[in-house]
Amino acid sequence: MTVAELIDVLRRYNPDLPVLVDGYEGGYEDLLEGLIRVQSVVLDVLKEGHEAFHYLGKHGDPYPDGTYTDASARPVDVLLLSRPYR
Repeated sequence: MTVAELIDVLRRYNPDLPVLVDGYEGGYEDLLEGLIRVQSVVLDVLKEGHEAFHYLGKHGDPYPDGTYTDASARPVDVLLLSRPYR
């Protein structure tokens, strides 16, 4: 989803609704402006067949050494909406 697509989705909702994110193990947290940021990630690093890692997101951090053998495994900037850590 792109920022433009997210804006289109958000336009469908009452603009006065609060926005929350999932809590760490349950419950919900407020979405804070300071936790919305641009971050570099590698898309689709968790490929099909890795069911043992179902608890990981399908996108990951850039490789520390910056070497990539797969041309599609390059870092891209994304808008990241994080939950607060307590």
